[in-house]
Amino acid sequence: MKAILLAAGSSRRFGGNKLLEPFRGKPLYQHTLSLIQNLYWEEIILVTQYEEICKNEQDKVTIVKNPHPERGIAGSIGLGVMAAGQGFDLMFFVCDQPYLKQETVEGMREKFLKNPNRIICAESEKRTGNPNIFPASYYEELLGLKGDKGGKRIIKAHPDQVTYYQVDETELKDFDYKIDFNG
Repeated sequence: MKAILLAAGSSRRFGGNKLLEPFRGKPLYQHTLSLIQNLYWEEIILVTQYEEICKNEQDKVTIVKNPHPERGIAGSIGLGVMAAGQGFDLMFFVCDQPYLKQETVEGMREKFLKNPNRIICAESEKRTGNPNIFPASYYEELLGLKGDKGGKRIIKAHPDQVTYYQVDETELKDFDYKIDFNG
């Protein structure tokens, strides 16, 4: 399984690059990156538009530059999927969920290993969110995404192929505003 870390958003609601904003002693994107670097992957692919992130040498990370972040999250997903290549199961992460726990990532991977043909989607009592795991068979559909909907479009198109993994609502909290950094 390969991990794809999406770090190319323009942070419009934040009013600046939230991924480089310090939170608990390190840039926001580093929380998710550090978490997944502690686990085994065939490859970690980080998709970003930011030179500051590209310049940071990352151990065991393939950095993919997104020259067109205006194409939305689907553009970043496509770049990550192409970098991963065909034939790999893919777990997608976003870089603005610093409360995500290692136990959750491990639990989702374990659930996928028991259900290798199913999409695994994080879900709390209130909503679904990231991370998500897509089997290799979804390669073409992932490449075909357009705009700012991302993998949810595929999840909604195949509800009978989705297994949900229960997580605490806090883990799904994404940081979109400056006030989020006060927690």
